[in-house]
Amino acid sequence: MKKLMLFALVVIIAVTGLSSCRSLFGRGPGPVDSFILLSSRNPGLSQDVIGLINRKADPKRIELVVPPGIDMRNLVASLSLNTEAVITVISTGNRIVQQNGISSNDFSVPVTYLIEVSGEDEGWHYLVSVREADQNARLGNLILPEGCRLNPAFSPDIETYSAEVPYATRNIRVEVRGESRYLKSISIGGITSHGSTGAVSVDFQSGQERAIVVETMAEDGFSRQSYTIILKRGDPDRNNMLAVLSIPGIELSPSFTVDRRSYTMDVPFSTREVPLIARPQSRYARVILTPAPEGGRADAFEYKGDPASTRGALIAFPGGDTLPLVVNVTAQDGSVRRYALVIRRSAPDSNVFLSSLSSAGGVLNPRFSHRIASYTIRLPAGVERVRLSAIAASPVANVLVADRPGERSSANRTIEIAVAPGQRKVVTFIVAAEDGSQRLYRVSVIREAAPVVVSPPAVDETVAVSPPVVDETPVADETTPAAPPIISSTVEGIIAVEAKGLRLEPREAEALAEHGDSIGERALITVRYYRTNEVILQDTSSVRIRKQGKTYAITLDYRSNIVPMNRDRLIEVEVVIATDGGHYLHYTEAMLPDDEIMIELPFLLFGQNSRVTWPGIGTPVRVIGYLSLLPPGKDTGAREADSEDFEKNEKGEYGIVLEITDPATGRLLGSEKIWSRPGLSRGHTFSFEEVIEFPEGAVVRYAFTARARNGRVWQAAGTARVWTTKLAYDAGFMPVLFFLVDDLAPAY
Repeated sequence: MKKLMLFALVVIIAVTGLSSCRSLFGRGPGPVDSFILLSSRNPGLSQDVIGLINRKADPKRIELVVPPGIDMRNLVASLSLNTEAVITVISTGNRIVQQNGISSNDFSVPVTYLIEVSGEDEGWHYLVSVREADQNARLGNLILPEGCRLNPAFSPDIETYSAEVPYATRNIRVEVRGESRYLKSISIGGITSHGSTGAVSVDFQSGQERAIVVETMAEDGFSRQSYTIILKRGDPDRNNMLAVLSIPGIELSPSFTVDRRSYTMDVPFSTREVPLIARPQSRYARVILTPAPEGGRADAFEYKGDPASTRGALIAFPGGDTLPLVVNVTAQDGSVRRYALVIRRSAPDSNVFLSSLSSAGGVLNPRFSHRIASYTIRLPAGVERVRLSAIAASPVANVLVADRPGERSSANRTIEIAVAPGQRKVVTFIVAAEDGSQRLYRVSVIREAAPVVVSPPAVDETVAVSPPVVDETPVADETTPAAPPIISSTVEGIIAVEAKGLRLEPREAEALAEHGDSIGERALITVRYYRTNEVILQDTSSVRIRKQGKTYAITLDYRSNIVPMNRDRLIEVEVVIATDGGHYLHYTEAMLPDDEIMIELPFLLFGQNSRVTWPGIGTPVRVIGYLSLLPPGKDTGAREADSEDFEKNEKGEYGIVLEITDPATGRLLGSEKIWSRPGLSRGHTFSFEEVIEFPEGAVVRYAFTARARNGRVWQAAGTARVWTTKLAYDAGFMPVLFFLVDDLAPAY
């Protein structure tokens, strides 16, 4: 028999209630407070062995661990009870009454005790197991960080290893796991942890070599094992070449190659800051920017950020037309490679022409040409206002209006003017080029003095496109949901509808020919709240029709006055052109209200009824993505999350997990990983990788979650309704896009 060594297993048992309390573990904690193998009653033991009681099990379980070599066939147990009771052993099939602390039992197999308390109908059962302490002190695995491979490969039988670590290593994490789950302790480099696993970050800031000793102790407190890892510092990285040199949107001359050291870039005249990306090939290399001498001197400049990062460095363009600089790439071994770059400011743009001059409410005469400077618009007496839009041919030019000092100018300018009957007003647009040169365009607007009655187009009264009285109740349809409650949140927007030479599809052209219909010269534009007859705006616009072979090209340019709309309710914009045969060419689209809603007609449908019947509530519809919205009450497009340091892919995008759940049950309906990037504006559409289906009109809950490098979690959540908003020419309706607010905010 092996020599018995000192052995102790300490268990602290907290008893928080009387034996009659049964609210914690079924009937209660039970009558046994402790179960001990006393050394005084068991000659083979040099120290008392205390049992670990599991009071939650049924029957309750007691486990004891004894030193190796103990004869478990004749052990005497001492029970501490919190009440008077009769103790019997029933595992043999017979009731053997025990004399507490005197009766011996064979514990080489589990022993079942029955404790019978006076006054209780049911006894308490305890299953007692005794096992020898484990003697296995060997390791089951030894793990170093990526790039630090053990040599030889780990084996529990091999005690000495070597590993080369990267040159820049300052500390190294060593993780180990014992073969036995009963391992008592592990010491790594002198730092001890209890249990069968351990992990320690070992200092390696100086020197070229260090030995780390891993020592283990088995459960028996005697058996030990020792392993040695010799760490050797690797050679420094010598790569000092660039992988990328670029300014987004600007062409480098000549094109970048790793061997060429000198480049030039031409940036627009208006450039004040330059985003330069200079990314090294090696992750160990560092990049800094310094002034380059020109004419014997080097002009200082300032920059923010790291040129090697995904965003690059933002360089402040100093005075003058050139910015010479040097991109210095320092390898890990200290060697430096220099790339010369000269950034030149281009000459100012001199384009003083308009690319477009149009009117809503009147016809421009002659037709616009960028070289014609004077135009006339004649209005009927019944038309009071006209809207003029001027767009500069150059994006860096400004369009101003004479006699309106102080008004904001940009490359696009739209104004509305009112003219009294029989009067003339002249509007002068001034196109100011970047180089300071200017060109004038004049528009004379003349309103006739005599009243003219304009008859509206014929509209089928059975079609709910132009009710004479606004009906504020929903459309009479059992599947139509109640309109959302009107909230005081209002947006004042402009509705614009445009078709530039829209060709009718052959199906519509053939239908017109078959019925002998002619297309009307005015379009009826109706704006109503989604799925209701609650009309917000109804107006007409002139239509220009041109025959093109067997079909027609339709041109329409409409822009409304400012229309107040409830920003929390979807709207429908319906465009209807009546034919003289009682049919309609029509198109409808739904969207959220905005400051300016622009609809470019994708097609027109031919039929006898222009009112769209959206999918019935509860009908399964396909959802293919979501449209990013500005949070309610937020009047800026800035995103707080753009300042956070997220883990990004090679495109500079960070991952956001979108989960869609049922608000009533919390059941997960769909999950998607969305890739976003800093600076992405609202109104951007994100597509799902997999199409999912939801019932039309259903309300779902959504939650966005992203985790930063520092462990901070960013979230956004809300609810959305599944609404179909767009027609499809051949398939009825386009798949649904959710309208979601994805403005992440720190959660914790």
